[in-house]
Parts: sequence; structure tokens; C-alpha cells
Amino acid sequence: MEYAIGSVVKSLKGHDKNELFVIVKYNAPFVWLVDGKHRRKHNPKKKNVKHIAITKTNIPEFDSLSNKTLRKKLNLQKKQ
Repeated sequence: MEYAIGSVVKSLKGHDKNELFVIVKYNAPFVWLVDGKHRRKHNPKKKNVKHIAITKTNIPEFDSLSNKTLRKKLNLQKKQ
């Protein structure tokens, strides 16, 4: 599996189970995730890679997006 910055992932474990996040940093065996709502860009969540599943979606321009826009893009992914 490729853990690339900007990849959309789904949480498999924890209180945020089944939520979508975007990877902002990867340093094995951990990734740092943001969702724009509970975990904003200035305060990413550290999570073990065992507890996430990669989706086929990628948001390469997430650096320039606001938290609100990031949240909207992730909500669109949930509906698909």
C-alpha cells in the first residue's frame, strides 16, 4: 500500500471509526491525518497505519485548501 500525502483514508479503529481523513504526513508506522472539522490542518491526528484503509481518492491540492473546503470535499467522498 502506498501512503502518499494527500491520499484519502478511512479510519478502521478508535472513536473516529468509519470517518474519512487526508494524510498530511507519513513516517512509518504512523500517519498524521486531518478532516477539516475535528482535526484541523494545524492540529493533525497521529494514527497507526494498521488502523486505516486507503481509498482510491487523492486530494493533491489540499495544502492550499481551507479547513471548510477540505471538509466539503471529504463529505462529497462519503456520499459516493
